[in-house]
Amino acid sequence: MVSSYIPSLRALAYARSRPRARERRLITVSMPTTPEMAPLPGTVAEAETIARRYSGSMMLTAEAATVAEVIGEISSSTWVHFACHATIDPAGSHRTADYTCATVNC
Repeated sequence: MVSSYIPSLRALAYARSRPRARERRLITVSMPTTPEMAPLPGTVAEAETIARRYSGSMMLTAEAATVAEVIGEISSSTWVHFACHATIDPAGSHRTADYTCATVNC
């Protein structure tokens, strides 16, 4: 089973309106610990397993997964997998999915 998350129908429509990428590039972001949140001990193994399946993938873990680094890598990626805590804004809007990376939301 493959699960995924789309924050809104607008985001899905935008993603589907773009031309398909000629090559795929994966980034995995793993945060086994996040301040003030319970540890997620399986996140590194999860990210490593996914990254091994796709050549040329980039993996950012723990301290290396800074907001600046994640945003920089996302801009050149076609697929991103987050293994970390997430919060949902039940009111919707553009902040529906704030993934907790490093010590701040990105």
